[in-house]
Amino acid sequence: MNPKATVVALLLACFTYGTTQAGEIHVPAHYRAPQSSLFVYKANSAFRGAVVEVFFANGDLVTSQRLVRKRLVIDFSHVKAGAYVIRVTKGDKIQDFQFVKM
Repeated sequence: MNPKATVVALLLACFTYGTTQAGEIHVPAHYRAPQSSLFVYKANSAFRGAVVEVFFANGDLVTSQRLVRKRLVIDFSHVKAGAYVIRVTKGDKIQDFQFVKM
């Protein structure tokens, strides 16, 4: 598989990746373009106030902040290449997304 096809396949997998628990609010993730370093997160209003954490693949916390608006853009252009997990938590509801920076 060529590198572009691999990136597209990984990003498509990211759209469907996440945990699902009974009663969990579905929070979709959107990307601008496969070659982009931006992770664009859009939530419904029920998820305002959630904590958004970014972890490196080894589990180290990179950053954390509270979701104040419906949309959050995370810029990965200034971090090292690798796989990251974006975790959104509100109460007992947890949603995980994966972002791969080449």
